[in-house]
Amino acid sequence: MLFNYLKIAVRNLFRNKFYTLINILGLSIGIVCTLLIILYVRYEFSYDKYHEKYERIYRLDSDFFIGGKKDQFAVTALPLGPTLKAEYPEIAEFCRFLKWMIRYY
Repeated sequence: MLFNYLKIAVRNLFRNKFYTLINILGLSIGIVCTLLIILYVRYEFSYDKYHEKYERIYRLDSDFFIGGKKDQFAVTALPLGPTLKAEYPEIAEFCRFLKWMIRYY
């Protein structure tokens, strides 16, 4: 029975070559897009994995709302690091990012 279904499917594939090409092309594009998304997500989750205690590393961002537009930066106010470390005993260390050039639009 299964062999019969396969034989009918192959006949239909060869009979409708244009639709077969469209279907195979669409399926291959879908698989490639899925693989690219998986690779991108794995890359995004792989930051700081080389550290011994990578699960304890966090990053603070600043959100600025200017003219109804939200801008997000990986920089915070200078006294934020020492203040958070003094107020929260869970914080062992901190470091700062330094952005050399900020453009305002």
